[in-house]
Amino acid sequence: MTTKLLHEEIQYAAEALRSSLRVLIEEAGCNPLKPQAVHRHIGVDRVLCWKVSRLIRAERVEEALLQLPGDEALSIFITAFERTTASPAQIDKARTAVAGLNQAIADHVGDRRTLHLMLDSVPGGQDALGQSRKLLFRGASGLWGIQARERVHVLMLKPNAENPALVDTVVIAGWVDVKRMRPDARWRIMKFGSMPDHNPGPQAEALSRQTEKATTMGRNVLLPEFCEDMPAVDQHQEADGYTYFEIGASATGRVGAFSVFLGAVLRSAGSRYASKLEENVEFGVNILAPTEHMTFDVFVHRDLRLLESTDLGFFSAAFNQGMHFSDFNRLPIEPESRELEGEARFENRHYPRQRELLNFVFERTGWNVEDFSAVRYDVDYPPFPSVAVCSAALEQR
Repeated sequence: MTTKLLHEEIQYAAEALRSSLRVLIEEAGCNPLKPQAVHRHIGVDRVLCWKVSRLIRAERVEEALLQLPGDEALSIFITAFERTTASPAQIDKARTAVAGLNQAIADHVGDRRTLHLMLDSVPGGQDALGQSRKLLFRGASGLWGIQARERVHVLMLKPNAENPALVDTVVIAGWVDVKRMRPDARWRIMKFGSMPDHNPGPQAEALSRQTEKATTMGRNVLLPEFCEDMPAVDQHQEADGYTYFEIGASATGRVGAFSVFLGAVLRSAGSRYASKLEENVEFGVNILAPTEHMTFDVFVHRDLRLLESTDLGFFSAAFNQGMHFSDFNRLPIEPESRELEGEARFENRHYPRQRELLNFVFERTGWNVEDFSAVRYDVDYPPFPSVAVCSAALEQR
């Protein structure tokens, strides 16, 4: 079994097409790397000329095929050279190359639609698997009957005031503009339970001022201040020993849209120091619904040296048991990340209440935003169901 993405015959046929198009353009007296000049010379669509140019100049065959125009568009492009100084033999050669590539795709892939799905994992200047994730979002929304516009997650880490060898954490989890596609669609936002002899860990401290409405869900607490148009939350225990928290009935579509936020402080949640060489700390974020966009902000106190090694990876939930993650179920998604300084920490074009949310957290904890460095991960269409895992290397004593 080959480890290459594309069969050698497809690579050969693609290179043959690129070579024939390059020579065709040069015989017409144009530079293949100047699509604007080609457009003016042969009089075909400007965008088509740009695509052909990118097809020719791409460094890798996989990246070139991402720019491959459709058969009709390629036919129009090649036929336009009949009015130029390009030779009939070279025009025929380009047409033969198109047919050869189509045959190779049919033999080894099936069709162009399947080829595009295969190539979706090749970045080529765009987000890897972006098209596949968008298709998954649409399909999962219809299948599960629910979707969210935005997944907001904020993680804050600070040395514990009484014992600086331990770390306090704040976790905020939010789903914004959640809509049901079907009135009977069910959505569980949390399950909680502990196995026998399992340490449940530190207890959550509520952030909410409205403590009578701040329903405790394991280590997570509802934040009524940021929930909007929330249906009731139903709680029930099942035979597996877990308690499940499920969003109650609501109208479908935009009229029934709502936002739900959970958040808590965990004191002395873990050690800031590694107990062995190259030990990492991990924070898992469940993608519980098809979502258009995810913003994950990590705030780390400047006394901690975690931010410099922070990484965010996505892992399939299909093979996940508990909190065990490995390269086997890691998905080939590289989220965009950027450091946040000054006002950028309070700005989020996907969530207008970002400033209000952060001010609320820092007021309730008594922490100072200026004591923290921050990084943001942006992901369009985070795959559902999956777990986003933020990891960082612990300090050595």
